[in-house]
Parts: sequence; C-alpha cells; structure tokens
Amino acid sequence: MRKATAFLVLYVGLAAAAHAQNQPPNAVIRTNPPATAGSVIEGYSPMTVTFNSCRSTDPDGDPLKYTFDLDGDGTLETMGTCRFTVTYHAATMGGETVTACVDDRTNLEGHRICKAFRLFSGPGQEDVDAAVPKTLYAVVESVTAGSLEVVAADLEPAGDTLVKVDAATGGITVVGSTGFEGTTALEYGPGGRLYATVSGGPGDSAGGVVALGCTWQVLVEIDPATGTASEIGPLFPDDGLCAEFDDLAFAGSALVGLLDGAVYTINTATGQATLAVEEIDEGRFGGLADRAGTVYYGSSDGDLVYTVDVASGTASATGVVLDYSALSEIDEATLEAMTANGATMHGLVRGPTVAPTASEVVALTAPDTWLLVEIELGGGDVTTVADLGSDTRVLGLAWSR
Repeated sequence: MRKATAFLVLYVGLAAAAHAQNQPPNAVIRTNPPATAGSVIEGYSPMTVTFNSCRSTDPDGDPLKYTFDLDGDGTLETMGTCRFTVTYHAATMGGETVTACVDDRTNLEGHRICKAFRLFSGPGQEDVDAAVPKTLYAVVESVTAGSLEVVAADLEPAGDTLVKVDAATGGITVVGSTGFEGTTALEYGPGGRLYATVSGGPGDSAGGVVALGCTWQVLVEIDPATGTASEIGPLFPDDGLCAEFDDLAFAGSALVGLLDGAVYTINTATGQATLAVEEIDEGRFGGLADRAGTVYYGSSDGDLVYTVDVASGTASATGVVLDYSALSEIDEATLEAMTANGATMHGLVRGPTVAPTASEVVALTAPDTWLLVEIELGGGDVTTVADLGSDTRVLGLAWSR
C-alpha cells in the first residue's frame, strides 16, 4: 500500500512538474489588409478583413485553439479554423476593437495569446459617388473668417489654421489653429481621420526639428471639429531625411505621400515613411489623390498625369497633359495638391496674379493667387471652381469622405 501511495505521489509530482514546464504557444497573428504597428486597420465600407493565425506553433506540440471576438462584444468565439474572413458593412467605424487569440488548451495562465485590432472605415465607393454632403478642408496661414487675410494675432496658439472652404464661392469658415507650423500636405482618411505633414510646432518648439536650415517633418492627426493637431511621429526617424512632402492620398487602406516625384507609404501609427515608388519624374511639386480605388499623380514637370500602383512599386503615364489655358486669373500655373470628391477630381493651383494692383506694380511684385480647380482626367482640361484669393498661402487641401 505504501508503494502504491508513493507511486501515486511520484506520478502526481511528475505531472505537476511537466505542467509547470509547459510553455505558451508562439502566436503569429496577421491581418489582410495589414495592420499598422499600432494594430490599426483602415479601409472603406464594406471592409473585408482576414485574420490569419495559421503560422502559430507550440513548443510542446500541444494542439492549438483559435478564438476570435470579431464583433467587438467582448466574447471570444471558437471558429475551428486558424484563418477567418469577415466583412464589416458599417458605413463608418471609428475605432471599434476586435480580437484574435491563440491558446494551447492547457488552461494555464499566460497560455492564451491575444492581439487586439482597432478598425477604422469610411464610406464605400457606392456612398462616395452618391450625393452625400462632403466638407472641403484646407490648412492655411492664420486667417479671419470669410476671407483668406493674414491676421496672425487673431488665432492663438501660433500655428497654421484648419478651415472649411465653400467650393462654390471660395469663402471660408475657420475651424481652429492646429498648433503646428509649416504644413505641407493634408489628407482625409477612412473613419474620419485627418492627417497632415508639418515641419514644426508653434515657433518650431515641437514637431519637426530644424537644423542648418533643414526641416525634418512629422505626421500629425488633426481633429476636424476643433483644428487641434496631435503629433504621431517623425516621417524619417532613422536617417533624419531633410524633406517636405508635397501631397498625401490613400492607396486602399495605406496612407501614401508624394515627395520630390517619388511616392512613400506612411505608417499612420508611427509616422514613419518608407519608399514605395521610385522617382516618377523630376517634378518638385505636384498633386496626389485617390479616386475610385486608383491613385493619380499630377506632375508639375511637364504637367503629366500618372496612375500609381503602390503594391508593385510602379507608375504609368496616362498620356494626359494638364491644360491650364482656361485659367485667366494667373500666369504659369503650378499644381500644389489634388483631392477627389466622388468622381470629381479637384486641385489646388497657384500662380502669379494676372492683374496686380497699382501698388504691386509700383513695388514690382505680383502675389500668387490660389485657385480651387476641377481636373478633367480624360482630357486634362483644368478649369476654375473658386478663386481662393492671394492674401495668404493655402498649405493643403482635402475633401472629407
């Protein structure tokens, strides 16, 4: 009887020891479209997301179980498969959380490995093409409501200003100061998130770093309701590349930026930029915009229009040449930005004013005039939609989605 008891104690002890030495699984949880470093997934409704845990392994050879909370109700469901695809039909998702888990069925603490994802989606193309009211946003130097007049003392703290633009008249409504200076590009993303590239905070005390006349930019997110911007992170944290992005767009769920004729993907969680498409041409300025799932690049060098395939790292000339001859307000037009409102492509164009005032003639200066234009991508015709004036610089333009 003592031998039996001793054997039982030994067996239980060995089992407990083995249990204690059991290691948690090596969980590999991926999504398509890929999540950013901050586990954010962005896209358009209906947004289809695949959760894939099939590369997960267990060092002890334990069979793995895959559970998901795909509706964000906090309850994990066993799907019986390591790969599961779900389509979200909500017109707008503003950060709902879903979870994917892998565990080794041992019920040991720390042996269920989970990863949470935040979903942001905007209206799908069927909604974009419908007559849904949109808002045209712009970032400008400090202004007063109703006109683009420079009145820097009217807005505190110092910084560029987010405004709403009436596309029919060019009139503006001030939203508020961003708190950052040196804005160079603006884009409205899925889920109502407004992004911008900036070169510094108030008085360059935050944001971009200025050294030897060189500015290192950061990515910020702007609250469309207040204009206040929050820094996400530097665009080139490793090499401190001295550069200013010209325009932003979305290639599917990925934020992309135009820089000296090349296209970069930008991580919306960290701000880091990565080269995606080598220099397309030698244009210093230009516009980048997505329409109906296609990214277009309008070059300031030769006024050519390209389509951009970020996934393959290539760009193709469409054969369309931008024709500014109908713009009677300015000379030598330069394309600064592009933004799509449904099927309509708009652009921001600047150039020397054709009819300067008498004082400007005496001073031998002609200020730049800023125009909101419509770009006909089939033939390249550029026509004026609204004259935004010549009193201050317009630094970025973006339609809401």
